[in-house]
Amino acid sequence: MATIPCPVCGSTSIEGWEVTIEGSLAIQECTCGECGRSLNDVYELCDRIVLEEDRL
Repeated sequence: MATIPCPVCGSTSIEGWEVTIEGSLAIQECTCGECGRSLNDVYELCDRIVLEEDRL
């Protein structure tokens, strides 16, 4: 899986930690394995898809 590089040093050695949900956002605390900077990955829910029909 591709990852977004560290905005400080460009490394893709990013380790993710705790995820916090705030409304439609998921925020994951991360650390860069190269420069040691603390980062946040931010994900936004953009859609919801029904996987199978409900059976009554």
